[in-house]
Amino acid sequence: MYLKARAVPVPDSGAFDRAGFWINTSPKGFKIADLTAGGPAEKAGLKIGDDITAIDGAAASSISLSEARRRLRDDKPGTVVTLTVASGSERRQVSVTLEDQI
Repeated sequence: MYLKARAVPVPDSGAFDRAGFWINTSPKGFKIADLTAGGPAEKAGLKIGDDITAIDGAAASSISLSEARRRLRDDKPGTVVTLTVASGSERRQVSVTLEDQI
């Protein structure tokens, strides 16, 4: 394998979000693909496979994946983000308090 340096740095390179999860797009909005053990998302009761359908009342479909990741990375520690979450047929609101992970 050959790795070539990028001419322009990737904005997300080496940066961890403050919510403690990894999300990808899904038909419902964003799907939680991974959780940081003991991180804010896990403490709030989120699970791998949960779908985030709204962030602070804004439909997830109206937010780009990079915008969501940027916000969860750049908002200050202590910021409370309210997520509307679908787990199977159950829907609930979850408050996640952002904190530095490393």
